[in-house]
Amino acid sequence: MENIFIDVIDKEYEFLCQLYWQVEGNGRFSYSMIKIEEKTQLKSKEIKTIVAKSCKAYSLKLKCVSCGEIECLRDRSHFSHLNGLEHVCIDCIRIENEKERQEKIEYINDLLFCKKENALSINDLSFENSVFLLSLIRYCADENLIYLDSLNNLKHEKLTPSYNFDLLIIEQLYASGVIAISTVTNLKYLSVSGDYVYFNDEFMCWEVIVKETDNLSSIIDLLERKLSDLYYLQENKKSLIELCKKNNLFECFFYLNHEMNEYNFTS
Repeated sequence: MENIFIDVIDKEYEFLCQLYWQVEGNGRFSYSMIKIEEKTQLKSKEIKTIVAKSCKAYSLKLKCVSCGEIECLRDRSHFSHLNGLEHVCIDCIRIENEKERQEKIEYINDLLFCKKENALSINDLSFENSVFLLSLIRYCADENLIYLDSLNNLKHEKLTPSYNFDLLIIEQLYASGVIAISTVTNLKYLSVSGDYVYFNDEFMCWEVIVKETDNLSSIIDLLERKLSDLYYLQENKKSLIELCKKNNLFECFFYLNHEMNEYNFTS
């Protein structure tokens, strides 16, 4: 059975409030607005204005499952559109959203701290990761050289022949501890479930984590110096050839997929 509880503020209009809010067992209002107009000789707009000022109405459907507070009904339409789902009040939603926001910030800060504590030196980076990192900085760095923008924000440009290769580079550098999620990342792209935080690499902004410095301009200089050393290149000739092959392979995949789409083939 549906019940609406009325808290009358102005006793003069108690009867009008009861007429307006009275409901049957099936949840339908006992009196239509036309009937109330006939009984009171008032217009619909006047009735709603008087009722809004003279009483507050409550329904157990609007009892918050978190704090137990019951919100008041705005009008009849508000009551008619209530469903059987559990209700959470605006304050509790705000508190929960803030709690989740803090969890995400704490997660990012903890990861940054952990990765900085275990930061690699640029000299310790593999040849491939050195190339990947320099390329990623040149491609993603914001104009102030503070952080690396997300791949999603740079889709109009290309880091490699294939977007999948772009993601692979991000995943590899992240797994190696060379980049970490930046605090400038839009928190809506992180989701909290229980004790875990999930994210999609595509939407993350990044910070570069190396032992020498956190200044992107200096990191670029160090990487360029390392990768322009002829002795180092000769020493890593095999890795260079393998990286060229990998890049060419992704380029072939990209072209193949493009051609298959042209002819409506599916992979």
